[in-house]
Amino acid sequence: MTKRAALAPMLLAAIAYGNILGNRFTNWDDAHLIVRNTAIRSFDPVFVIRHFHITYPPLNVLSHAADYAFWRLNPVGYHLTDILLYLLIVFSFFLLCRAILGDERGALAAAALFAVHPLHVESVAWLSSRKDGLGMLLYFLAFLAHVRAARGGGRRFAWLGALFYMGALWSKPLMITLPVALALHDLLLLPRGVGRIRGIAGRLAPYAVPILLTALAAALLDPRNEMRTPYHGGSPYMTFLAVATVLGDYGRMLVLPTGLSPLYVVRIPSGIAEARVLVPLAVATLAVALAARYRPRAPLPLFCLLWAAAGLLPVLQIIPVNVVKADRYLYLPTAALCLLAGWAAAAVREGALRRAAAGALLAGVTAFTVLTIAQNTVWRDSAALWERVLMRDPSNADAYNNLGIARAEAGDLRGAEEVLAQALRLRPDFPSARNNLATVYRMTGRHDEALEELGRAAGLARDVVYAASAHVNMGLVYEAKGDYERALQAYEQAARLNPVYLDDALIRERMADCRRAASRAD
Repeated sequence: MTKRAALAPMLLAAIAYGNILGNRFTNWDDAHLIVRNTAIRSFDPVFVIRHFHITYPPLNVLSHAADYAFWRLNPVGYHLTDILLYLLIVFSFFLLCRAILGDERGALAAAALFAVHPLHVESVAWLSSRKDGLGMLLYFLAFLAHVRAARGGGRRFAWLGALFYMGALWSKPLMITLPVALALHDLLLLPRGVGRIRGIAGRLAPYAVPILLTALAAALLDPRNEMRTPYHGGSPYMTFLAVATVLGDYGRMLVLPTGLSPLYVVRIPSGIAEARVLVPLAVATLAVALAARYRPRAPLPLFCLLWAAAGLLPVLQIIPVNVVKADRYLYLPTAALCLLAGWAAAAVREGALRRAAAGALLAGVTAFTVLTIAQNTVWRDSAALWERVLMRDPSNADAYNNLGIARAEAGDLRGAEEVLAQALRLRPDFPSARNNLATVYRMTGRHDEALEELGRAAGLARDVVYAASAHVNMGLVYEAKGDYERALQAYEQAARLNPVYLDDALIRERMADCRRAASRAD
């Protein structure tokens, strides 16, 4: 059964994700991380490491550089890579489940559910989210190596796991919680002698090396670190309330993944007494308490709950990050949930119950596959992406902004102006929307209105990507007005702000043209 068991979940994944091959690049990060990213135009590991960026770490850049070498800017090739990467992830998850459960049937059930879970669509269909796939594959490989080390494989497997962990961190830093999961595995699932603290510490010691190297690279090479953000709602307490409501949403989404959106707006509760705060906290506490109560007879449920919690730790806003709620944050928790489902399927031995469990599994896999195929179409192009977000939540200012970009690129300038104006009605201090509205004004010859918006955008922008873009736009407006001296100043400021992954070819070209035009005028 081994070959069939290994191939079946991979086949399911291929069926579920085959329709993303027709999807295009979207304007959500794909433009500056892939389309205009000069760092991927050649495969240069030294250059990439020297320009280490915490939100777009080296292995992502190198993987897209490999794609560019074969496909240039044909999105089909990038999507094909993501599908093949996902098949490897599903295969490695099957091997991990088999190693933990010691049961191939349970591992097959877990891997089948994992392969088609709709919450993975964002990480597979969104080309800029390649880091999720790379990080997950290397995370699972590190976990497998650790299980082998813990079950008699020797320290060489511990160091192999640490090497894979290094790759996971340099793909997606949020994979940093892997050592917590490994410690939980050893404490809860291994025999008492093997799971002693001293032995666990020895097996986990090599994992300190990747953490230290990554922290050093981030401190020395990425001083701007765009992951820093203020507390949501203005304080740790209000952020805690928001996270509590998100946990309730996550619990529902893991089991019933409907109503998904690429971009959520999280509304912060007014106080802790609201039901959407108290109910998720109570349910989570009860679930952990029950799992702990039955741990002596069945330790795996407690492990799965704590593994899921460990996977969420970096995005629980203890250290605030920009996005509060996202499908991609549930990639690891879905693994824990699917492992638990596989354990339950393997535990059913009686004939009628076993057939009922198999029927429920088949129904779940079928439903998830249908939902995943439908969710893939959300990522068909930029317009489809943001129209879906607005269908789920018409108050999402970011979605109006990005839809405005998509309409402007399609030549619908009037439609672009309408949705960008709506974005600014919802969020007046929105630098990207002001910059994009200025672009529409520039394209329609309204230069003074464009400069007014750009002055606000450049002043409001905290993100160097948008600040640089606003100054480029300002330079284009001044050029159109014939003021080459001010245009050159704007381009020079853009060049100073421009991060490495934003193509500066346009900036250099416009600066040269302005100098030539200014010299002719003299």
